[in-house]
Amino acid sequence: MIRLALATTLALIAVPTVGRSAGPTPCVARSFETEMVKAACEKGGQDEARKQMSAFILKQAPKPEKGKPAMSCKACHSSLAPKFERTPDALSFYKALGGK
Repeated sequence: MIRLALATTLALIAVPTVGRSAGPTPCVARSFETEMVKAACEKGGQDEARKQMSAFILKQAPKPEKGKPAMSCKACHSSLAPKFERTPDALSFYKALGGK
């Protein structure tokens, strides 16, 4: 009985790790027009880039007017994961907010 409980516990611990990649999901882009996203992609892939971009927007974007929604990722991205394709004016908007 104890062996069965131990085997079940070990199986439950091992199953979530099966199939996981060894590291972060890499960014799809191979050339970068912004220093921040390039550094974030090198540091931690898509998760780090998303984290850095969200922090940048929270700090730099104009605060929403009362009753209006806050800025979202879709303001600059026509699609989200995994490609995060940008809208035509995304880079100019990013630079207008002070991005480099």
